[in-house]
Formats: sequence, C-alpha cells, structure tokens
Amino acid sequence: MSSRAASPSSAADPMTAMLQRASALTASSTFSSQRRAYSDADGPGGDEERGSDDSLFLTGPVGTAPLDGSPLSFPPPLSQLEFRTRAQALKKQHTLTPRSEEDFDAYANNPCSAEHLLRIYHATLENRDLLTVLSTGKAYSIPEDVKDSITIYSQAYALSPSILGYKKKANPATVLATLRAQGVSSIPGEHDQGRAQVVLKAITKALTDMRHHINKEIQKSLKAFKEYGKGAPDADIASLTNACIGSAKTKPTLGLFMRIAFLRWVMAEYPEKATTYWDVVDSSLDEVRKTKRTAAERETAVQLIYDEDVEKYGPLNPEHTPTSPERLEDWIKTINRYAGALTSASLS
Repeated sequence: MSSRAASPSSAADPMTAMLQRASALTASSTFSSQRRAYSDADGPGGDEERGSDDSLFLTGPVGTAPLDGSPLSFPPPLSQLEFRTRAQALKKQHTLTPRSEEDFDAYANNPCSAEHLLRIYHATLENRDLLTVLSTGKAYSIPEDVKDSITIYSQAYALSPSILGYKKKANPATVLATLRAQGVSSIPGEHDQGRAQVVLKAITKALTDMRHHINKEIQKSLKAFKEYGKGAPDADIASLTNACIGSAKTKPTLGLFMRIAFLRWVMAEYPEKATTYWDVVDSSLDEVRKTKRTAAERETAVQLIYDEDVEKYGPLNPEHTPTSPERLEDWIKTINRYAGALTSASLS
C-alpha cells in the first residue's frame, strides 16, 4: 500500500481532527504567546531559516573554458576521404577483433560527424556500465570499522527529530552523504559506484532494522498502557524514547521526545494500519507539512500531540532528562541537518 493511499482524507480521520485542533490553537493568542519548544525539522532552523542547506546536495557549476582563460579551439575538419585514410592507417596500427573491425569500418565510412559523436558517447556509457558491473561483482567486503560506522549513523538518522520520512528512497543515499561529509574513513567515494552500492545496501538494512526496533518498543508501550493504564511502567514518553534509542549512540532531546510521541500517536490512532505503519507515518508527516505551511503552525501540531501524550501516558521519567540540542556532538548535528534538508530527492 502506498503512502499516498494511506494518507488521511475524511473529516473524521484522526489526523484531520488533530490538524483542526492545532489550527485552533495557532489562532489562540494565549497559546501563541507561550514559548515554543523545538519539535522537528521545522522548529528553529527549519526550512524557512535553513537557507543554503539544500546546496549540500548540489554540485558546483562546471566551467566551459580552459583554466588559462583562452577560448576553446579545434583542429580544422578533415574531408571524408582524409578521414577514411587516417582511419585505415590507425586501424593497421592496432589488432582488433573481427566484430570491432566491423564496427570501426562502419564508423569510419559514416560521413555524419554527429553520428560519430553519438557513437563515441554510446561507447563511453557502455564502458562505464561494464566497469560498474565488474566493480560490483568483485568480492568487496565492508571493513568492520565501516560496518560499525554504518550502523551508528543509520541508527542516529532513524532517530533524528528532523527526518522528513522514514521510508523515503533518498534516505540511504543521505546517510552515505553524511558519512562522507564527516570524513569517516574507508567510505567509498562518489566515483567508486560499485563499492558504494554495497555500502548503500548495508545502510538500507541498518535503517530497516532500526525502524523495526522503534516499532517494537512503541508496541510494547501501548501494550503496557492497555494493561495498566496511566502511569504504566516505562510508558511515559521519556522512558519510551530511551527504549527506542537502545544501544544507539545518539542522545535524547526534547525534539526526539516529540517525534517519538508523534510515532506513538500514529500507531495508536491507526491500529488497522499496522501492516503499513511506516507508510502511514510518512503520509501523516507529509500531511502536516502540506497543511501547515509555516514552522509555527507545524510546531503547534507536534506540540499538541506531545502535550496530549504526556497527559495520557504520564509525566516524564526524571531518570531520562532531555539533552540540549546545543550539547549534541557535531556528527549528530550533521545528521539532523542532512535528515531535514528539503530537496526533491528527500521528499520522494
């Protein structure tokens, strides 16, 4: 089931009702005057303020002139006869297979220069594809230290309060870009497509494993609440967030508390969508972003869910106090920044 198909639409839908209540709160002067807490990617430093973050995913302009500033020039064109003569002379200097000789003769006898360029470009792409297949086919084994880095960064990415969607196609590539940006050793470069594909597969698995872990912990909290009611052991949002983090190297922040509260809200409000839970989560995030155009409006919606979570499941466990975002390590800040960067790829 696609995330779009799972998108709430009816007036009685929990997401629609929540957004309507959030709109009412946004319009309230009393609520608007309160100090807001950072919630997700669209809190302070959100897309209105992020500015040039998208440039991280763009390449610089490609120059069209030589470095010395002189204009590009080409040798004078050859006549068709001269071209064929040169071609035959060159052919005698090399040993080709019968098939290659046939292709070479067809190339030399074709009078169209545009056809020549197309054949060259086609051969270049063919060679690139073959090299990619060959490099992928090698028995490349990810070094242990790289495996550890993949796991650490993937877990932190899945736990980022800034993440735009949990099943977005761009997520593995974004994690890989973060690893490269942080200068993690032994990570394949952009030119090494074969090994990069192997790493991307490992990242995809690590992200999937982390989603399963978060899903399992949220289910456990709902089961405990159903059995014991308000005040159930470890059902408060601080304890649940700590359980979701588990062995991951990231730190709990108020923003992560709010994001986990949102994830629990979706699971509780859409029990019939258990098999497509993460699709519903992503469509719900998209719905909030589409419906609430400003950072303040989106923050109000997330704040509303968080406040209701605390009221429903009990006050925060004082043993799990949130960490200030300013005290996060640089690599976690980088992950949060990449996870919340608005690009066409990140939204697909």
